[in-house]
This record gives sequence, C-alpha cells and structure tokens, in this order.
Amino acid sequence: YFHAVKNDGTTLTAAEIASNLSVKVTISGIQSTLPTSQYTVTPLSGSAESLLSVSMVSDYSGSMRDRDIDTVSEIYTEIFQALPTIYEAEHLIFSHRVVEKQAFTSTPATVLASVLRDSSIDRLSTALYDGMGTGVTHLIARSLPMRVLILSSDGLENASSQYTKSQLRALVSDNKIVVIAIGALFSDIGVLKDLAGSRGVFFWGQDFVNTRDAITRYAQSLKELVKVELNSAYQSASQVTITTNGLESSFSF
Repeated sequence: YFHAVKNDGTTLTAAEIASNLSVKVTISGIQSTLPTSQYTVTPLSGSAESLLSVSMVSDYSGSMRDRDIDTVSEIYTEIFQALPTIYEAEHLIFSHRVVEKQAFTSTPATVLASVLRDSSIDRLSTALYDGMGTGVTHLIARSLPMRVLILSSDGLENASSQYTKSQLRALVSDNKIVVIAIGALFSDIGVLKDLAGSRGVFFWGQDFVNTRDAITRYAQSLKELVKVELNSAYQSASQVTITTNGLESSFSF
C-alpha cells in the first residue's frame, strides 16, 4: 500500500503514481525489475475491500487545554475523512491511566464522534507509553492487512507502568505497524521520532495548530492510496522497492 508526495510537498495522484511506477523485488539476495505484466496498481478510493485497522491514542494529561484537544479532534477527523472508508478504528485516551473511549467499529460516524472532547476525563499525569502500548497491543490482535496507530501528545512520559520505549519500538517494528506521531509543546521530539519508527511519520509544532498545514498535506496524499499487488510468483520476495516520479521506497518482509 503506497502513497507519496513530491519534493515540494504536493500530492502525487494515484494516476501519477501508476503511470510512472516501477517495481524491483529481491528474492534469495538477487534483485530484479519486474515487467508491468507481473504486478497491478489499484487506486483504493472507492474500494470496498477491508483494509485498515486504526488505533487513535489521545493525550488527556493536565497540560492539554480544551483548545488542544479540540485541535487534535479536528486533525483526526481530517485524517479519517481522507482515508478510504474501508477501515475499523478504536479511540483510546490516556492521562495517568488508559481509557477505551471507543472500541473497534467500522462505522465512520461513530469513529468521528468518539474523537470529540470528553470533559469528564480527569487530566492528570502522562502515561504516554501505556497509551501507545495499549493501542499497539490491540492492533496486533487485528487481522486486516494494514495496521495504523495515530498518537498525539504534548508532554513527557511520566506515569507508565506497563510499557517502556524499547518495548514499544520492538512491537512496532516486529509487527510492521505504521505510526503517525503528532507532538506539541513539551513532548520530546526524539522520543516521538523513535516511537514512529522507520515506517512511520512524525509531526511537531509549538502548538498543535502549528502542525495543521503539514498534516493537511499528508492527509491529502492519503486520498491517493494505491495497492501494488505482485504476481503470486513474486510474493516470497524479502524486499520490494517501488520507484515513481523520481521517488523511491523499499519495503522489507
């Protein structure tokens, strides 16, 4: 599953990706370029296949103001409105403990309602690792082909008891989970970058409002998601490298 932006930040459309795409596979240490007859490229907009499991994890610690939570809600809504509606999603909230705001559901309206600010939640300390770890663990148990965790936080970890950063990095890497990490204010840029991992993407601003332009461009690219499917003879590849419009990305399996 693939989407991309140009070097100037503008989105590559699904048509642009498909028309300029080449695929290389590595099997038994040998890399070869596939003829176009050996793979298909399918835009996912309008697709009916079940694809995504998404866990949203939101910081509700004491430093999170109403405005911050509302901005994060808007960001999550923008991302979900950009995704093809072929997902299931949950929403977790963390402060000193982790609260399941919404269990996995495939109903878009229910997903979007769950991210609205909940003023009944106590805003205390920051169990960042436990919040993320709970979401990662839930995703590992899901069976859909693509698993994504969206994490927002404005503070430093100070209250987790179940997970550590090293455990999270291993779980994300070993289970090929895509992390979208959004940080602001006091959040540790290095920690959130590490938690996003090699498959993930990271945004940071002094305020969540300052991340909006970059996230909007990222969300726009999600509308152009494509599926690149190899002929069955090549599905044992240890690595697939996709090149399109001068951009290259490699996927290891």
